[in-house]
Amino acid sequence: MIEKLFKLIHTLPVFALDLCKHLRNESHASKFLSYRMMRLSYIYSDGRSRAVLRSIFRLFRPVKGAAADARVMSKLRADGIVRVGKFLDRGTVDRLYAYFSQIPGHVVGPKFQLLDRVTISEARNVCRLQFDHQDVVQAPGVVALLAHDAILDVAATYFSCEPILATISAWWSIPNQGASREDLSGAAQLYHMDYDYPEFIKFFFYLTNVTADDGPFTYIRTTHRQNADRRDGRYSDEEIDARYRTERYEAVGNAGDVIIADTSGIHKGKPPVKGNRLVLQFEYACSRLGNSASYPLYPRTLKPECKYRHTFDIFCR
Repeated sequence: MIEKLFKLIHTLPVFALDLCKHLRNESHASKFLSYRMMRLSYIYSDGRSRAVLRSIFRLFRPVKGAAADARVMSKLRADGIVRVGKFLDRGTVDRLYAYFSQIPGHVVGPKFQLLDRVTISEARNVCRLQFDHQDVVQAPGVVALLAHDAILDVAATYFSCEPILATISAWWSIPNQGASREDLSGAAQLYHMDYDYPEFIKFFFYLTNVTADDGPFTYIRTTHRQNADRRDGRYSDEEIDARYRTERYEAVGNAGDVIIADTSGIHKGKPPVKGNRLVLQFEYACSRLGNSASYPLYPRTLKPECKYRHTFDIFCR
């Protein structure tokens, strides 16, 4: 423990420099040392470091008058997750479904390796088909959806500061009865917690109907606020069921619904056993300080109009 604390202290100058650079412009990519320090300090402080970091961005980038739905915010803050039905209209869902049905994505292997590119009709014996970020941002309607007032208002209200777009993703989850534990881990289908940025929420847009057999996003309610076992790794179903059975929430829903979650809480994508599940995901954070080097920048020509100064800084390539 002493050695780990010494390493954290040793990286403070690197971390402080990255913090200053992110305050100036969120297109900056943090050093890996800064990301590691932030992640470990979160675990060792039992989450208290999160409040310290987000207070800095609240001080420098405050927001006023974000008109988020009070019921949505109350549920999100209390449970860490909320489902909003019929957020996307049928036409938008159909266009996105058609787009992601036609283009190839990467087979995701163990340890998050991106393997061969295939279309969903060609995928066999895989758990997850992940699309390139640059393909996702080109999907019909995605750029306009990023700047949707209801989305930005939820993020701004949750952070109490400017929301910063961190990542855009999309993937198919596919039934694979022969999947190993390593396969399931690489597909994010084992319980885990995220901590890539100081504070963040994710918007999961269902582009297919999702029943209990189609791999619903599964969340352990309230663990974004209280978790006696924060760790940098996976949890087994057995230990989660033993400790949190009554708090487990499977977010079943229809195509067009959006699931909003603070994924610093324990969660997973339940492995589908019946149908394929297609999801579009937006992640907003109070800052990209952290794991920003793992994700790309986007073309400047696609940058959406926005009422906040730094939200779409990553549209700068």
